[in-house]
Amino acid sequence: MEPEILKALILFVLGLYILVKGADILIRGSVSVAKIFKVSNWFVAIVIAGIGTSIPEMSVVIASALAGNDIGLAALAGTNIFNMLVIIGFISIISPLVIKPIWISRDFMIALGAIIISVIFIFFPVLGDEAFLGVTALEALVLIALLFVWFLFMFYRSDTSGGEEAEPDFEIFTILTSALLILGGILGVFIGGNWVVDGAEVLALALGITPAIVGFTVVAIGTSLPELTVSVVSLIQGRTSIAIGNILGSTTFNFLGILGIAGLITPIAVVGDLFSEFIAVIVSMLILLVAIFIGKRYRVGRIEGIILILLYVAYIVYIFVI
Repeated sequence: MEPEILKALILFVLGLYILVKGADILIRGSVSVAKIFKVSNWFVAIVIAGIGTSIPEMSVVIASALAGNDIGLAALAGTNIFNMLVIIGFISIISPLVIKPIWISRDFMIALGAIIISVIFIFFPVLGDEAFLGVTALEALVLIALLFVWFLFMFYRSDTSGGEEAEPDFEIFTILTSALLILGGILGVFIGGNWVVDGAEVLALALGITPAIVGFTVVAIGTSLPELTVSVVSLIQGRTSIAIGNILGSTTFNFLGILGIAGLITPIAVVGDLFSEFIAVIVSMLILLVAIFIGKRYRVGRIEGIILILLYVAYIVYIFVI
């Protein structure tokens, strides 16, 4: 193995580890602060856990936008497809998922709406420079405004949608310790994010593939590890609402929060052709919706879970073949 490739691989793996570890530390600190100020358990489990597990994706998108490549956008598309097909599929194989109707009519539709609005902003010049393909500062402001509305809606909603199972046991630290965890976590995810992007670029060139494909596959799967961990642990503990809500909350934040925040820092340009990848995100959401309604309604069984994972594998094979 050439020294340059080995160095890039080490940088990528180490960056990914720091990224995931930093996200974990950040989540712990954020949840602790929320619990100190007596924010509802449902809000902590769905919004804070959903946002917290999306921090790795955000750091990659920001680093990628600043570097002027497509790794971040590709990773954003790839991680959401992975979440919907592989993570939901995997946890439904462990234990069939019973989905509450209100999760579909409200949270699922909010996440789907966030994706559709973001895709329109990315690929069509809605606000800002008509010659610019991507997310402009004005479009980022709209996404942030929508994020704020969603944030308030989740904060003030009167039900927990999860009953007793939405009462996770999070560790509470002192204010000082919580603040240090948050700062340390932020530092970790941004350092890790930059290393992952730098390493992925070099590896892509060395392997003769586009950085977008690396972002769509390896980076996307790596940054989905926090969502996978939270969902599996929650399911094992019997908290289906958190396992599902974490994915839906993460999806909503991925498109409104990540693109909004990153777009305010720097315009997010589309360098290559990623339209089909983002359409695949919408399709994966619709496939999951079909899986919920086929067979027993509002239930994703083991057979459906296996099908979801096989569809993801088939799509990845298709990406590399073409």
